[in-house]
Amino acid sequence: MAAGGGVVCASHPDGRSISVLEGGVSGAEPRRIPVPGQAFGLAVSRDGRTLYVAETESGRLWSWE
Repeated sequence: MAAGGGVVCASHPDGRSISVLEGGVSGAEPRRIPVPGQAFGLAVSRDGRTLYVAETESGRLWSWE
């Protein structure tokens, strides 16, 4: 995470949710996003506004802003 901020996204071990922690906020709790199916891959858009999640069971690509 960059010193001036940034975003960290992580898939939970069960693959059923993603945690999003926005940088630069001391003591902030991560936001938890439920995923329909099992999260396999994560990517963030270049502008940092959109989270993409590849879901294993259906082969779908989900996005959140």
